[in-house]
Amino acid sequence: MKILVVYLVALAMLLVLPAAVFADDDIYLPTITNRDAAFKAAGSPVDFVVSEPRLWDIYENGGQPGTPTQCGQDGRVQVDVFKVGGDTGSDSRLEGVAVQVVQYVDGQVLEETLVTGDDGQPGQVTFAVRGWAEVRLVADSELGAVTSSTALVSGFPGSVDVQQLQQALYCSDEAECMALIQGGTCDGKLSWNVVFVRGY
Repeated sequence: MKILVVYLVALAMLLVLPAAVFADDDIYLPTITNRDAAFKAAGSPVDFVVSEPRLWDIYENGGQPGTPTQCGQDGRVQVDVFKVGGDTGSDSRLEGVAVQVVQYVDGQVLEETLVTGDDGQPGQVTFAVRGWAEVRLVADSELGAVTSSTALVSGFPGSVDVQQLQQALYCSDEAECMALIQGGTCDGKLSWNVVFVRGY
């Protein structure tokens, strides 16, 4: 009897699902990441969207490819915050936005809040990344408390996709990337750009 019920439910789903797929109603699917910082979908639940974090290439980080790889300076993250429309010049940068940084280092959770413009760079904060970090916006001088997407970054090559490491010139092929990861040469040395854009 149980098998008969399972077959009837499966048959009902086969009849209903095609109708739903071809219906005139919109079908919403979840997204994994938001790659377009300048676009905020109507009805988005956050005030600021984040672009995909960009790994600095080895030259930007003060390093040099080769054997052995010279990874450059210690890892850091540069966070830029913009008005609607993204980076359209110096007037598009937002001052007074609180950036919450939660870092996970050697089993400890370290939390700090930085404010854009406090270090003299308009609409920007920079911090050292010691393990891996979550970055989000929590307050705006105009809006008060705000919400944002969360960016995840790491100073360690083992936490980064091999293709990203190759594009950033830390290694030239998968075998070289695996050697870099296993050798720990660049541990704590990767740097990132993270961009937030206000949605309205």
